[in-house]
Amino acid sequence: MVGSVKRKKELSAFLQFVEIAQVDADTSSIRQLEPPNPDIICRVSGGDRGFELTALTDPVIERKFGTGKFHYSNYRIDINDAVECIARKKHKVYALPRVELIVHEGSTPIDDLWQWDQSQLDAAIQLATDKSNFSRVWLVDISSRRARAYTSSATPA
Repeated sequence: MVGSVKRKKELSAFLQFVEIAQVDADTSSIRQLEPPNPDIICRVSGGDRGFELTALTDPVIERKFGTGKFHYSNYRIDINDAVECIARKKHKVYALPRVELIVHEGSTPIDDLWQWDQSQLDAAIQLATDKSNFSRVWLVDISSRRARAYTSSATPA
C-alpha cells in the first residue's frame, strides 16, 4: 500500500513538473518500474529518459501531513537543504545511462529558495549536480510554478 501511495505522489509530481518546465515528454509512455530503474521512465524528445524524484521538505511535516492536523513548523528551505537532497541520491546506480533528478517541494513550499542570492544558489546546485551521477538536476517549485535546470558538466556514462 505504501508503495502505491508513493508511486501516485511521484507520478503527480512528475506530471506537474512536465507542465511547469514545459518538457517535451510523451506522458503516455510513462513507466514506473522497480530499482535499479529510476522512479519514472518516459520518452522525452523521442528517446527514453529516466527521472528520479525527491521531495525537498521538512521531514516532520511530511510525516504528519497525512493526519489532517495542523502542525506548525518554522522550517525554512535553504540552499544547503537543496544540496543535501542531491547528495543523498548521488550514489544511486541506474539501469539507464541518462537519469535526471527532480527536486520538488513536498508538504513544505520551497519558495524560500528564491529569497537567497540566486548566484549563490546556482553555484551550489551546479556544483552538487557536477558531483552527482545525474545528467541534469531540476529544482521544481510546484506552488509557485517555477522550474530551474542544472546540466552536469560531466558526460553521462
